[in-house]
Amino acid sequence: MLSIYKVRSFFKSIIELLMRPHIYIATMFNKNSKMGHVLLFWGIFLIIGMELNHFWVFPYSVFFCINFTIILSICIFTLKKITKSLSEIVIDIGFYSKTIKANYIYEKYCKNSILNFIIPLAVVLIFGIGGCLMFGGIKLTPSLIWFLTYFCITVYFSIVIYLQYIYLAVYIFMLSKSDGYYKGNNKSIIDYTPANIGWVKDLTKLSHLSRNAFFTVGSLYIISFGGFCFLPGTAADIKSIEFYLLWSIIFLAIVVVFPAISVLEIIWIKKIVNCLKLSLINDLYTEQHLFNMADKYGLISSLKNLTATISSVQIMNSKDYPISSGWGMCYSLILTVFNLIASIATILQYITPYQGGFLHIF
Repeated sequence: MLSIYKVRSFFKSIIELLMRPHIYIATMFNKNSKMGHVLLFWGIFLIIGMELNHFWVFPYSVFFCINFTIILSICIFTLKKITKSLSEIVIDIGFYSKTIKANYIYEKYCKNSILNFIIPLAVVLIFGIGGCLMFGGIKLTPSLIWFLTYFCITVYFSIVIYLQYIYLAVYIFMLSKSDGYYKGNNKSIIDYTPANIGWVKDLTKLSHLSRNAFFTVGSLYIISFGGFCFLPGTAADIKSIEFYLLWSIIFLAIVVVFPAISVLEIIWIKKIVNCLKLSLINDLYTEQHLFNMADKYGLISSLKNLTATISSVQIMNSKDYPISSGWGMCYSLILTVFNLIASIATILQYITPYQGGFLHIF
């Protein structure tokens, strides 16, 4: 019986790990002892790759290794931040009846979902197999196997993070669409400016951080994959269906979906702030109504009504967005334009009608 219990516990832990890889990874890098072991393993892995490259030279190995390492570092940092901050936000706003649906969907279908395992694995297989078919002319060597392994690890982490970015957007959308009011706000803390509420600012900061991180990672992927496809010594078979399939996925996920989600998140956060404004005004007039019923002569009530009216005007005229980040928006816009131009140019430069013009750009 004991052995059966251990087997069940083992499989249960495996299933939980597959459904929540983001939490496991974030926890692993939050503990100093485990992080030390991971960094040590990471360092040894990189040293092995460099040593293999001495005997079996892989073209532009330093370029690709640096890109993969930067991408992986950004993904790990962002994953830690999203997992920790979003869990804290869910707890902070748990007392609002308006957030019950959003919190339930996040906990049931986002935080704990088998898709957290299936989708990253599927993308790794698609790019791994598709890449091998696309580069069929390259000789299989230990260094190539090492780079493919590093590439698969990097892609897996990236898609895990990508899903968290999607979940964050879904959570913000659910908060903006939920019915009812945010009752019970502390007016002394927010100073009649709902955009200054702690959890709203934290949610906005998390959105900004994720946006900038993913635009950076997206640009590095376009640069890396463009190098894989077109640099001398690694040139891909541009006539293969895999070439267009993989580039279509990159274009859709990085060039189209990233900017679209970023714009939508800004709109949804503004809707959340607007709902908080209405909620705070509703609280003011509800309290005023109760006070009027208790005020026998109505003298103080008149003054309170005037105060409530002035406060309501201040609330409605307060800022609609928690954090103004001009540099962040500029950075995202520049990378959006770069990703669009780079992805289109790298594909079209080898298509005959455009070959001459695009070769002068890249």
